[in-house]
Amino acid sequence: MTATGVPELRGTSRAARTFGRAWQGEITAGWVTLILLGHGVYGLLLARSAALATVHALVTFGIGLWLAMTSTMKRVAIICAYMAASEILWRLGKAALPWEFVKYAIVLLIVITLGRVRHLRWDWSSVAYFGLLIPSTLISFSERAFEFARQQISFNLSGPLVLAASTWFFAYLRPTRGDVQRIFLAVMAPIISLGLIALTKTVALDDLTFTDASNFQTSAGYGPNQVSTVLGLGVLLAILLALLVEHRARERLLYGVVALFLGILSALTFSRGGLFGALGALAIASPLLLQGARSRAALLIGAVLMVVTVQRVVLPRLDALTGGAITTRFQDTNPTGRDELIRAEMQAFEEHPIFGTGPAALDNYGDKMSSVHTEFSRLPAQHGIFGVLALGMMVLLAWRDASGQRSSAARAISVALLAWSLLTMTHAAMRLAVTPLAFGMAAALFFANAAASRLDLQREGAP
Repeated sequence: MTATGVPELRGTSRAARTFGRAWQGEITAGWVTLILLGHGVYGLLLARSAALATVHALVTFGIGLWLAMTSTMKRVAIICAYMAASEILWRLGKAALPWEFVKYAIVLLIVITLGRVRHLRWDWSSVAYFGLLIPSTLISFSERAFEFARQQISFNLSGPLVLAASTWFFAYLRPTRGDVQRIFLAVMAPIISLGLIALTKTVALDDLTFTDASNFQTSAGYGPNQVSTVLGLGVLLAILLALLVEHRARERLLYGVVALFLGILSALTFSRGGLFGALGALAIASPLLLQGARSRAALLIGAVLMVVTVQRVVLPRLDALTGGAITTRFQDTNPTGRDELIRAEMQAFEEHPIFGTGPAALDNYGDKMSSVHTEFSRLPAQHGIFGVLALGMMVLLAWRDASGQRSSAARAISVALLAWSLLTMTHAAMRLAVTPLAFGMAAALFFANAAASRLDLQREGAP
């Protein structure tokens, strides 16, 4: 389903419509700096107070409910993006929230907003993707204690539910360049907070040690894999903003500095997936970025400057700081046990090919504790042939959303988001809400209004 036109929402307040019209255009470098640094400092306070983290999460959710009931879809998209990126921040602050609160809160906001769309069209592809995962839950409920089965199903299916709901929701969006910037900044603000928390905690350590494994010390004391993943997303979004949204030198320089800062912090976690995911997504999207004459020049110049800076300035200092451990770590191709988990999951699929083991059974399969890291082996193992079909639906959704874009610039954003999400699923599954939400964001029809389309054509050299 690709929605045509701007959807009409029931109950949208006049104030929201007026504010939406006034809140257009791109944000200047000064305001971007203020937003990111301001939220970064606020995040340092948030991480020190469970009460503040809890209040912040609940107030944010409350604002989201109000927007979902009264405002535009673009405002709801911004609050959903912000909540997804704030998930680790709230966990670091020990907010008194259910573990999967963010994912289900986002789904609720989306459902409320979609319920206000006049002449709502069903996205049967998204519905089919999630529906294929339902049959195996009956196995979990029939073979395991109800509460355990409920918890495991909630944990394993919350990510796919966000993917299905957000894909349906974002297919209705027609974001301009200013809208893209606001949505991306809503993600980047909490990521900057996370980066500053990790940096300040690292600097405060008296005994900082580096080995050939992921480093909890430089990950703010949280899971390095997930911290690295979120920081890597910040790198990707900053570079996309520099190339595609802003076209003034100050903004490009600012986003380049942000990308470099977050990239260094991601590398210092010694968890390779975050940085590799961002670079991989950029590599996959780069042919589309190179199609525009101005985009080609910006990409090549930016790439050369970034590579020179990293090789001549950043890497020597990081090697000195870590005693050469960081180079050894990123040159290491050891899958750190994920290959064994994937083999166990594939064995489970071979023995349970129809319905799989069920979402509540695989954790104890084969007398091994299987901590799900790879979505592409989890789905067949836990859901059998239905999981394989769900993977096929994911591929179809990704193809539909990328191919439906109307310019190379728009397609580059869509492909980059899809690539990052899918690459992240290879090492971190859908543990974080931001992973399936990024997949859903790719469904938006970027720059679809007339003015933006003309700008894209001009950049691509069309008459």
